[in-house]
Amino acid sequence: MGIENVKWEYYYPKKDYTRLKERLIRMNLGFTESISGVNRTLIHARVLYRSYFGDKVDTGMGFHLVSMVKRDIDVLFADKEVPVRNIDYKEQYFNIASLERFTGGIAIAIDITDCYWTVAFRLGYITERTYIMGKRKGKAWKIGRVASIGSLAKRKVTKYYENGEEIKERRLIESMPMKYQYARHNIIGKVYDMFSQLEKEVGNGFLMYLTDCVFIEPRNYRYAKKFFSDYGYQTKDSHCQILGVDKEKKVVHWFEFPKAKDKEGKEYVGGGNKYYQYSTNQCLFNVCDTKVDRKEIII
Repeated sequence: MGIENVKWEYYYPKKDYTRLKERLIRMNLGFTESISGVNRTLIHARVLYRSYFGDKVDTGMGFHLVSMVKRDIDVLFADKEVPVRNIDYKEQYFNIASLERFTGGIAIAIDITDCYWTVAFRLGYITERTYIMGKRKGKAWKIGRVASIGSLAKRKVTKYYENGEEIKERRLIESMPMKYQYARHNIIGKVYDMFSQLEKEVGNGFLMYLTDCVFIEPRNYRYAKKFFSDYGYQTKDSHCQILGVDKEKKVVHWFEFPKAKDKEGKEYVGGGNKYYQYSTNQCLFNVCDTKVDRKEIII
């Protein structure tokens, strides 16, 4: 059953959505489920159920920016091709040797403000109007700005169930048009190129980066700040303690210090123990066990 035949639509918290799906399976009923990124929709008996995260549906998160970005790409590249770039980048990057050496030390995390959104504008994938519109609601639309870039290369998987079982032969996988995928690869790749250049200039003081945030030793902080400033990016800082690297399980552990107090100024919020399970191809030089000798820059 397609969405055009839907009569009613409901929003369910993720846990209730999961329970609904499990109940339909136990009752041997038929339904259709679509999965795209973190989005889940289920159609049963002409009723559409949408899954959402959190305690309530928030329609003010800026998800309308997803369609605005795609429309911009359609218009801006109507008579020319989007530059081809494949996945030759990493979205997370770890200098295992430096993380081990710096275990117990206090690192500085430098986060680029609206990184992907800004790069998308600078590379000409969104118009100035869209760029300004997207920043209008600040943090309230942050998820929408991030989702608009991520959605350019997402896949949609549609599963069909009958008598409580998936008919795997009917599973449908749909990818976005290549022009959208190339746009995303160029945006993420540009960030990767910039972080790789910083690593080359800083050397062993470069610990890791996650998406749009670089973790660096304090002795290289001023150099890194000037580096991003020269690129024209605004940044914000936080501190963390590197707790160690478990090479056997390939996990990096760190403690993130609380960034701010709550609205009443009474208790600190945020922070806590963090970890990331890395893969070999996310390691500096693609080698996780060999110590490296890089130049040191202290400014």
